[in-house]
Amino acid sequence: MAQQDGTNEKVGYKVTTKQIVSYKRGDLMDESSDAHLTLITCDEAVKTDKRIVVKAVPVTS
Repeated sequence: MAQQDGTNEKVGYKVTTKQIVSYKRGDLMDESSDAHLTLITCDEAVKTDKRIVVKAVPVTS
């Protein structure tokens, strides 16, 4: 994964965890002191009570 930061430099990310959790896990949105990316999506296209959570950290090239 890569995105551009404020200086137009690409920032790469390394996935550190992938998990399926309950939709009630609001703590996954809590602020943190470390730099990381958290992606959260439904685990199925139909009504579901589970979420896929992928966490990643920036990597230097």
